[in-house]
Amino acid sequence: MTGHDYIPRGAKRFAILPRGAYPLQLHLHLKTLPGARLMALVTEQLEDVFLDFEYDHQSFRILELPDEYWFVVRDPRCPPQTMRYVLEHFQA
Repeated sequence: MTGHDYIPRGAKRFAILPRGAYPLQLHLHLKTLPGARLMALVTEQLEDVFLDFEYDHQSFRILELPDEYWFVVRDPRCPPQTMRYVLEHFQA
């Protein structure tokens, strides 16, 4: 499967970051995002990993690919400042 297979229909990929942290580290870092709520951490044979969470009334997904992470928001009308805040949090 490709990363596109894990993007919900109608969702928007809003950022790509180089893969640096392991998924568990992303999960732990998510806990430091005030108001964020983990919805799912899915691993399929350790090849396909994604992290679903809610923040500021929006649903997000981070997909782990071999060399990068894709950041996806379910509602393509999500306010840009919300997407920017999520991205900046995970860049820190």
